Amino acid sequence: MERLIGGVTIFALGIIVYFSDFNTNVPLLAPLLSVVGLIVMGRGLKTLRVETWTTIRKWDGTAATSFSHRNCSPAERGAFEEAFAETVRHIRRTRGADQ
Repeated sequence: MERLIGGVTIFALGIIVYFSDFNTNVPLLAPLLSVVGLIVMGRGLKTLRVETWTTIRKWDGTAATSFSHRNCSPAERGAFEEAFAETVRHIRRTRGADQ
């Protein structure tokens, strides 16, 4: 989130410099700040998206639900998926698959 805010700030500075008297002294500063601001904003927007998902599917292949994983290692994700699968198996054994 900090990267996104930083990108917006740098881009806003580029716009301010463009419309100020400072632009006549350093004419390439405004475009440079705008481009850098857009690059930083783009990288910041990428981090807002959840990178990995665990999707639980029904018997016919359609998605029933999904869990998002943020900032977790592949080992943690694997442990979660295995524990969840074991819980489902236990419920099916003890209560039956039809319920």
